[in-house]
Amino acid sequence: MVISVRSPPLPPLLKLTSLLFVVCTDSSSTSVANQPIDPIVPKSPPTPSSSSFTNLPDPIHRGTTPTPPEPSKSTTPSPPSPAALPTPVIQQLPQEDIRAFVQRAVDGVEEPGIGVRSFKVNSPPTDRPVRIYADGVYDLFHYGHALQMRQAKLCFPSVHLIIGVCSDDLCKSHKALPALTHAERCESVKHCRWVDEVAPDAPWELTQEFLDKYQVDYVAHDEEPYATKGKEDVYEFVKRQGKFLPTRRTPGISTSDLLERIVSEYRDGMFDGKFSKVSSRFPPFLSPSTPLFSLLLEPSSTPPRIFSH
Repeated sequence: MVISVRSPPLPPLLKLTSLLFVVCTDSSSTSVANQPIDPIVPKSPPTPSSSSFTNLPDPIHRGTTPTPPEPSKSTTPSPPSPAALPTPVIQQLPQEDIRAFVQRAVDGVEEPGIGVRSFKVNSPPTDRPVRIYADGVYDLFHYGHALQMRQAKLCFPSVHLIIGVCSDDLCKSHKALPALTHAERCESVKHCRWVDEVAPDAPWELTQEFLDKYQVDYVAHDEEPYATKGKEDVYEFVKRQGKFLPTRRTPGISTSDLLERIVSEYRDGMFDGKFSKVSSRFPPFLSPSTPLFSLLLEPSSTPPRIFSH
């Protein structure tokens, strides 16, 4: 005999829950209870060997650069990349070349491209640093000045380099008034790494008194004759004493070239953006924004007029 027991009716919410459980367990061929449970392991960041780094070769060992990612699609076009600036050709002479050049001058042998020099060069002292003097205007101090000082400093293993800077009055009477003041030019020279001492009282023509004051062993300059008022070569005095040390000019750079470049680019309007920030320094009739100012600077085939007052 079978005794059936009628269970009490389930509440509606419990009945719906039981129905959902049955549907979920019957819809798959494998019971959820029989599936293994994976432990929860925190995700580690991807390593270089993972697939996300397959397009990134090692730039250190392979000498290559990483492959750039694919550009994202955008309706705004990206600005063009700026053109690469040209690398200036700068003749920086090796130390061995500088010393070999000086040694040939001291030995009095023929110099390739120059021949046998007409002046002799004394042998350097060996018991102390060699005191070398170089002078000039050094206006708008540039790398040509620095490389000439480098040559003088590297002529011998131990050198004390003295740089003479001519005053504004001397420059004005013999050449032209510099763009920078005497104090500014002395300050520019002082911070060159090759300079040991600055002589602000440099004469235009060297005297024995000046050489004795600074205990000069050599005067360094390029060996082309440097004409001045009444003389064919201002360095003839030290050449006769065997104290002239020839150096070589750096081609492609000079203060005159820089001034010409500045004036030319100024006329072409390349500095308009800079002058717009300091327009208050210009009188109203010479403001860069006025037509008159542009008219005065406009290039033309006719010679420029000189205004005087």
